[in-house]
Amino acid sequence: KKLIIIATLDRVLSKDDVEVCDASISLLEIEKVIQDLDNNNSPGRDGFITEFYKVPFYFNEGIVTLIYQKGEMRLLSNYSLISLLNIDNMILAKVL
Repeated sequence: KKLIIIATLDRVLSKDDVEVCDASISLLEIEKVIQDLDNNNSPGRDGFITEFYKVPFYFNEGIVTLIYQKGEMRLLSNYSLISLLNIDNMILAKVL
C-alpha cells in the first residue's frame, strides 16, 4: 500500500508552493507558533520546556559601558566601549 500511495503523488511543486517554501520566516510567525504551544509538556533533548520559549528574549538589546584601559582616568580616550549582551544573543550570533 505504501508504495502505491507514494507512486501516485505529484512530485512537482507549483510555482506558488515554491514561493511559499522559499519565503523567509518572519518573527511574527515564530512568535505566533510559540504562543500557540501547549504548556506542561515534557522537555525535548535540549532540556527546555515550552514555557522557556514563552519568556521574552531581547536579542537586540545590550548595555554599553566604558572600561578604563590605561593612562589618565579623566581622559575619555583612555576608555574602551564594550557592549554587554545577553547570552541568548551570543548563542544566536555564533549559530548564524
